[in-house]
Amino acid sequence: MGWWSISESMVNGDGPADHMEEAIGKITQEYLKSFGRKPYKEELQAVLDFCAPTENFVSSGEKMKHGPGINWEVNEMKKKEMRNGD
Repeated sequence: MGWWSISESMVNGDGPADHMEEAIGKITQEYLKSFGRKPYKEELQAVLDFCAPTENFVSSGEKMKHGPGINWEVNEMKKKEMRNGD
């Protein structure tokens, strides 16, 4: 499982992403079954806020280094490999 930095002190990883992907898939199926459509991003954010209220977590007070997430990291690694001839 890989981990990548999203700020000076924050990280994200394949494991948490896999769990979230599975949960989002299940939520999407609920919306398709009940409403015939996929959920809006705002609905996903609302359910996350409802199920994971901020008082259950600490805040680093930092902003993430980059928004694109793992795709940015993968693309940067590929560019580096190409420059190094790997």
